[in-house]
Amino acid sequence: MVDNGLNSIVSRGRCLGVDPDVFFPEGENDKAEQDSPAIKEAKAICDLCRVQVECLEWAIASREKEGIRGGRTSFERRQIVRQRGRGTRTSKRA
Repeated sequence: MVDNGLNSIVSRGRCLGVDPDVFFPEGENDKAEQDSPAIKEAKAICDLCRVQVECLEWAIASREKEGIRGGRTSFERRQIVRQRGRGTRTSKRA
């Protein structure tokens, strides 16, 4: 079942009415496939979407493991999470 938060986002997004399979292309978890035509097609839909950031933040917060959300693949979202984690660590040295 789809999360109500995601339903709210999709109802306002460019993806409304688009075949959901577009956002689950083969290879989206694979670093080598990040520039595939199928992934580019899904990202193009997200590119000008007014809820792109909200969608991306929802996917990160809910730890969505598959699919293109907010214009980012699951591989790219994991990179964002790691980068944010490194950015929030503080040094214990004074």
